[in-house]
Amino acid sequence: KMYNAVDFGVVLTTKKGIKQHAYTQGKKYLEELAKAKATGKKYIVDYAKAKALVESLRAIPDYRVDIGKIEYPLAEVLFMMIFALLKGNTKFKEIFGWMIYNKDNPVLKEIFEKEEVKMPSKSTLHNILTNTDNNTLERVFREYFSNYVKKENIAIDGKWLNGSDVNGQYVNECHKAILNILDKDTKIVFAHKFMAK
Repeated sequence: KMYNAVDFGVVLTTKKGIKQHAYTQGKKYLEELAKAKATGKKYIVDYAKAKALVESLRAIPDYRVDIGKIEYPLAEVLFMMIFALLKGNTKFKEIFGWMIYNKDNPVLKEIFEKEEVKMPSKSTLHNILTNTDNNTLERVFREYFSNYVKKENIAIDGKWLNGSDVNGQYVNECHKAILNILDKDTKIVFAHKFMAK
């Protein structure tokens, strides 16, 4: 069987993955995994943490004017987008496909407290994501995950971004670099900064 674990923004979908995750998170998750196997339960979910992330995402302003007629709440769309990215879906087509495939997932229905999770069309989703304030999303996301960062063992790394080098020459107009700070215990990047030079 495949088991899903949802814990403050991490989804793992293989037995091996969930066992490793359970081990690192402690005895509590090992016990829950055993209960899930014994009862045939397919999901191990920390709903309180998942719902807390949704609430944090509600702080991001919605660019759409007529709030009363919105069928697809921004916080829910962003929540699903984050999980799609965590599952390795980095292209827009992949993100949309993951969201459509999982819209009937009982875990999401429970997190959103809805009997039905409605999904926007591909063009509407594109408009929602491209018009959302990226800086605010970044701030909310990092503030939420900062609660889980230990900052005892950190790693600092910098990289040149793909496409920022023109013909082997770094020029001011295109040169982009990024500095990341990783918490090695939780594997969370809790800070990053784009560098001009």
